[in-house]
Amino acid sequence: MKKYLKPIVAFCTMILMQLVVAILLTIGFGIYKAIEMMGAGMKPDAMDIQQMVASDGSLLTLTLIVSSLLTIVAMRWPLKMVRLGESFGKPRVSFTKAIFLIVMSFVAILSTDILSEIVALPDLIGAQLGGMCTSVLGILAIAVVGPLAEEVVFRGAIQQHLLRKGASPFEAIFATAVLFGLIHMNPAQIPFAFVMGLILGLLGWKTQSLVLPCLVHMLNNGLSCLLMVTQGETFSLVDSMGGTTPALCYAIVGLVASGYVFYRWAIFKQ
Repeated sequence: MKKYLKPIVAFCTMILMQLVVAILLTIGFGIYKAIEMMGAGMKPDAMDIQQMVASDGSLLTLTLIVSSLLTIVAMRWPLKMVRLGESFGKPRVSFTKAIFLIVMSFVAILSTDILSEIVALPDLIGAQLGGMCTSVLGILAIAVVGPLAEEVVFRGAIQQHLLRKGASPFEAIFATAVLFGLIHMNPAQIPFAFVMGLILGLLGWKTQSLVLPCLVHMLNNGLSCLLMVTQGETFSLVDSMGGTTPALCYAIVGLVASGYVFYRWAIFKQ
């Protein structure tokens, strides 16, 4: 169990960074609004300031960006769990195979997303994420900075640490995927993030690089933002496929096909 100590510390560090940055930015934003109200000749009211802070979507965006960057720094220096230069080396996979694996990754991700939609788990932050996708800074946070930090923490730091400490590839990838699912803390995202974590973990392990996991992660989040902006938050994959039955069939076939491809690739010895 000793090999899990640093991964747990890394996991808690990411959560702590988000909490601390959110608290500090909230306090700073509240003070700024109070000064602004006094400058306009208004008496600062705690309830009014609280509502202003809660309704400002830029606060969540800044929290994600700042906490993500600080988390990357923490993984690199105080914890010394990742070397960025080595982690982002050239992937050990041909270009053609990389494209094929990216396509199969999205087949699995889409299939899991459909199943999550059918089960209808509670989505606690869908509205906030949808609001962030309406600004350039929000898209940058969701589609670039956030995925980069998560890949550095989970595939770069946690998974690699477990492998260095003697864990089998299956154990390291599975444990990392569990933590990756839990970090999202949203019932609608946890199963989806777990499956995605398995895929990203396998990509990172087999290619010995974070390039492919980062690319898949960023494309997934970017496409999600695009759908929210163009189709709205009420967009349904199940409805777009003609209902529950055809969508479920696609999800099952997609998971079986992608699962077979990734299993064969995982056991293939170069």
